[in-house]
Amino acid sequence: MDEMDLSDSSIDTNRFEGSDGDLDLNRALSRSSSSDSDAPNDQLGNKGKYTTITALNLQDNLAELFEENILTDFDVTVGDTVFHCHKIILCAVCNYFRSMLQSGMAESSSGHTSLTSITPECFQSVLNYIYRGSQIFNLDIIEELFEASLLLQFDLLENFCKEYMAESLAPSNCLVFYHLSKRHSCEDIADLAWNMCVTKFEDVMAATDLQELKEGTLTKLLTDKNLKFTSEDVLCTTIIEWVNAEPETRLDSLPELFNFICLPEVSGEFLYNNLYKNELIDKFPLITQAVDDAIKCHLIPTEKKNMVMRQRTIRDVKKYRRVTVVLGGCITDCESLNNMSCWDDVSLSWYSLSSIPQHLGTDFASCVLENKIYVSGGSKGFDSVFCYDPADNTWSNLPKLIVGREAHAMVAVGSTLYILGGRNDKR
Repeated sequence: MDEMDLSDSSIDTNRFEGSDGDLDLNRALSRSSSSDSDAPNDQLGNKGKYTTITALNLQDNLAELFEENILTDFDVTVGDTVFHCHKIILCAVCNYFRSMLQSGMAESSSGHTSLTSITPECFQSVLNYIYRGSQIFNLDIIEELFEASLLLQFDLLENFCKEYMAESLAPSNCLVFYHLSKRHSCEDIADLAWNMCVTKFEDVMAATDLQELKEGTLTKLLTDKNLKFTSEDVLCTTIIEWVNAEPETRLDSLPELFNFICLPEVSGEFLYNNLYKNELIDKFPLITQAVDDAIKCHLIPTEKKNMVMRQRTIRDVKKYRRVTVVLGGCITDCESLNNMSCWDDVSLSWYSLSSIPQHLGTDFASCVLENKIYVSGGSKGFDSVFCYDPADNTWSNLPKLIVGREAHAMVAVGSTLYILGGRNDKR
């Protein structure tokens, strides 16, 4: 580094010298700040504006000191690159350097340290942020910058990286940001990233290199109760493509992953064209049989209900098919009915469901809550309450009404059922 000759300079160096004769930038900055505060408020219209412009000028000057290697007193070696820096500047923003240089460690006297876990490009970006401002560095390495901010205990840069990740979340990066945030216990960013992973599942998978996708992450996605997808075909495709990306090491995972698929809900066309006689599927007799059964239920719709009962998935399936349910009532001679049927708009067919355990007569009430059907009261049921679960096509008894009734209303609000009005033989 070239030495500066200040002997003939008009600068009064005594104003900036510390007790040991070294240039004291801290005192210089302090004096500069003090002189700024004494400036008239109307010099630039108002004091706030004046202070802002002063700060911008200071940042420009810091950038010049760094770029021109002026008064640098601390070298940081990263890889094959040596960065000439200023102790006071590094200490002002990074607790890592402050602890190093104030603790009497060898680096504080040698004026040199090395960083092995950061690339030169990343550290250059860190210095750009310190000396020039956040608008000048390579955002393509935001992940590396974030980890560097944590290593260097650089809070301002850490917060900037978090804000950037939150604002730039996309299907192409949300999995990366999720793992990065979880690795460093940044739960707020991790939650945002994961929410995008499950709500934009198909876009995320399209943008993801399946060779890099770990089985644990795929399993976590497939079992998330908030997973959004257009059809079971999509999940089948994802699993098969994931296995095909590395069949030698992933083939044995296929049976477990297929537990997350509700095969009766896979389209007949997909079953026949993609799973039937598939060389991967045929290696596992249980999956092959399940596929054959699923195809059969498409050929013979009455078999579908029974197969759905047998082939349950580990995944909490949140995607339901809308159906119209008809339950109870009476026929012309006033004989009450307790049977239940549903109309499927997709197959254009009626299906018989499990009958209500009791003849409720007329004027009973019904409603749906969390994909279960509840019925209560009626001219014969009176104080009875039953719940139907379509997951296993069964009814269960619930506690009786405090006051039996018929011709009443029943509604669901949130997770609570309300019984309203009606009549009985006493009131």
